[in-house]
Amino acid sequence: IGTAGTVHAVIVNGTTYNYSTADVDEIRFDGAGGRDTVTFSGTPADDLFLLQPTAGTMTRTGFKASAANVERFIVFGNGGTDAAQLYDGPGDDALEIRPGRATMVGPGYSYEVNSVDFVHGYAFTGNDRADLYDTAGDDTFAADANLARLAGPGYLARAKRFDVVRAFSAGSGADSADITGATGDDMIRTTPDSAEVQNAEFSISAYSFDQVTINGNGGNDVAQLYDSAGDELFIARPGRSTLTGPDYAVTVNDVGTVHGYATAGGVDAAQLYDTAGNDTFVMTPDYTRAIGAGYMVRAKAFDYVHTYSLSGFDTARMSGSSRNDNLMATPEYSRLKAPGYYLRAKFFERVEADGGAGNDTATVYDSPGVDHLEAGPDSMLLQNPTLPYYVWLTRFEKVTARGNSPYNTKHVEGVVDYLIAKGSWTDV
Repeated sequence: IGTAGTVHAVIVNGTTYNYSTADVDEIRFDGAGGRDTVTFSGTPADDLFLLQPTAGTMTRTGFKASAANVERFIVFGNGGTDAAQLYDGPGDDALEIRPGRATMVGPGYSYEVNSVDFVHGYAFTGNDRADLYDTAGDDTFAADANLARLAGPGYLARAKRFDVVRAFSAGSGADSADITGATGDDMIRTTPDSAEVQNAEFSISAYSFDQVTINGNGGNDVAQLYDSAGDELFIARPGRSTLTGPDYAVTVNDVGTVHGYATAGGVDAAQLYDTAGNDTFVMTPDYTRAIGAGYMVRAKAFDYVHTYSLSGFDTARMSGSSRNDNLMATPEYSRLKAPGYYLRAKFFERVEADGGAGNDTATVYDSPGVDHLEAGPDSMLLQNPTLPYYVWLTRFEKVTARGNSPYNTKHVEGVVDYLIAKGSWTDV
């Protein structure tokens, strides 16, 4: 069924029937039995195609064509700003939308849509899947529990209420994806080439997008962010975490538990920030974990890890490796390092460091105020409670404590052969 100039043409099994556009403004076709195919050919005007299993319509200003009891529909837009609405059947359906072509297939029916700018797919029953593909230009993908939308120059693909949605970027243009999870528990996994959000309600995936943003939307959500073979920067704050690498960036918002992985290679760095409350940071050569109220973030296998305490009374617990580790502790920061790792804790109220195995050394500096050094055979503590400033060390083979204030005090209990106290210290 199509229109050319002033003639509506209907071709049935090779026989053409022509009708004047001045005399006819509606055409109806009934396939009755058998397996029938109807082709709708649009015009340079704006056409709307509505397809349902066994029924379809083509409408534009002043004209409507409809078909019933038809199992297969083929559509050609033929110019204009056209739109197609594709509805699912009661079974499991598959929708695919590409620039210039869209298909939808289910038990007992199929649609093929060509040269239509805006395509909308609707899923109401069954276990349905939608695959959306981008243009060669800059595209944006947005998806949540109800709707997935991929838009580019002169192109719109929408999939509503589908159980599984996958969006594909071909790598040309600057493409971005924004995915919002369910109100329940989401499992989020990203790599430089993919992002997946899965839960009890739906699954949404985005592939090869340059920028990806994922929003938690409530529930006990968990995110796993994986690196590339290049150099990455992982920044984690309560409510927002980002992993950035060569040609990609991932942002996760409002997710309570976030894991960042630097296992693919490169020289990778992580920056972890505290909450407004009292937090504990566990820092090891293999991983660093921050725990606060409603917040857990972990950075695994990063070459450089920097942690920041900006509010609350926070504790950093640092552990050395089996190699020869070196610690430097000041009121502003503490740094523990050895070949293969680098850990720094900045602005923490309390730092606890365990040298572990190896021949480990430490240098500890006093504060601008009055400090007290307490040392025993197994551990030592340098503190100024008024700041507050606490540094506790154990299993270091050599510790140098440097005092600048003339009012500093120290107390040594038992045999302490690892400690060297330099500067001003008064024994008490």
